[in-house]
Amino acid sequence: MIIARGKTRAEAWLNAISQIDPKDDDGRAYNVIVEIEQPSLATAESREVERLVDSALVASGQQPLITVAETIFPMTEYRQGGMRRVYEYPETIYKNIKAANGNSWGTYALRLVQRFDSKGEPFNPLEAMLKKMGEQLQGNRKRCFYELDATMPVAELKLYEAEKDRRKSVGTQCLSHLSFKFGKDDTLYLTAMYRSQHFVEKALGNYRGLAALQAAVANELGLKPGPLVVHATYATYDAEAVGGREQAGVLVDSARKVLAG
Repeated sequence: MIIARGKTRAEAWLNAISQIDPKDDDGRAYNVIVEIEQPSLATAESREVERLVDSALVASGQQPLITVAETIFPMTEYRQGGMRRVYEYPETIYKNIKAANGNSWGTYALRLVQRFDSKGEPFNPLEAMLKKMGEQLQGNRKRCFYELDATMPVAELKLYEAEKDRRKSVGTQCLSHLSFKFGKDDTLYLTAMYRSQHFVEKALGNYRGLAALQAAVANELGLKPGPLVVHATYATYDAEAVGGREQAGVLVDSARKVLAG
């Protein structure tokens, strides 16, 4: 087990990936638990680390961090038109994504705002969850109530979808579960569980997208984002995403120097 903490997304990511040995079991690790104290905070140093990672990924033909992040939550849409624009995601952003690459299972953002019940009727899980949480804030607040995974009823969100995903071993979702909690001092906690997470190619972008989702939900409810915890039950030091172990090592060392000041 690896436990890592950091004030910012970049610091937490660096503390986690520094504990994954790329030479041990081909860079595999199990139960990597990362706590980001202030997930929405961006300092000059954390921005520089994200820029370094972004540049390395793009140079190797990978998706930039913003693309990875907005696959989880379309923060650009939220900034432009609030939840109304987010709820239009299936007919705007995702429609173009599907046409461009033939995505076989969709995106996390799609699953947050569009599901179908057993009768084939559409519903919006994120909208239903926000309504339920808002009602709780007006009454007797329950702190542990909002679990977003495959086993929840239609009023809750889910990411893993057994009826579609159970026969797939590759090419499907990695983010399986989201849990929102009311914290003390009007804060909103978020815990995310990944069945698998690539720490070079995806993790920092994942944190950015989860932080955006957490911030948007908190904003809608009049709360402040609290800590973000991400539990990767299986993680990989996927050095090939930036050209190999040597290049990945240089990237991690560069990030370490930036955060060390």
